[in-house]
Amino acid sequence: MSTLSVDSSTVVWTTINFIVLLGVLHRFALPSLYRMIEDNEQKRDKLLSELEFKTAEANRLCDEYTKKMAVANEEAKRIVDQATKEAEELSRSEAKRIAEQKQSALTGLTVELAQERQQLIQTIKGEAADLIVTAAQKVIQVELTPDTHRELINQSIARFETVVTHGSR
Repeated sequence: MSTLSVDSSTVVWTTINFIVLLGVLHRFALPSLYRMIEDNEQKRDKLLSELEFKTAEANRLCDEYTKKMAVANEEAKRIVDQATKEAEELSRSEAKRIAEQKQSALTGLTVELAQERQQLIQTIKGEAADLIVTAAQKVIQVELTPDTHRELINQSIARFETVVTHGSR
C-alpha cells in the first residue's frame, strides 16, 4: 500500500470514535456548556437591566439636581436683590438722617447766631450809650439831670439803631 492510501477500517473506526465522542460530549459536556452560556446570558440580561435602572435613576437624580440648582439660583438672586434693595433703602434713610441732622445743626447755629447778634447789639447799645453820655457831658460841660440824661440816651440809641439796621445816618 501506498503511504497516502486510506484504509477503510481506519475510517470506520475513526467515524465510530467521533460519533461516540459526540455522544459523550452531548450527554455530559454540552449540558454544562449550555447551562454556562444560559447563566452568562441571564447575568448579562440582569446587568443590562440593572444598568438601565441605574441609568434611569441617575437621569432622575440629575434632573432633580438641575431643578434644585435652578431653585437655589432663583433664591440666591432673590436674596441678592433683596439685600441690594435694603442697602439702597438704608443708604437713602441714612442720607435723609444726615440731611436732617445737618439741617437741625444749621437751624441751631442760625438761632444761636441770632441770639449772639442780639446780645452783641445790646452790648454795643449799652457801650454806645455810655460813650454818648460821656461825650455829651464833655461837649455840654454840664451836669445832666436824670430826665435829660434819659432823653439824650433814647435819642442816641434811636440814631444808633438806624445806623446799625440801615447802615447809614
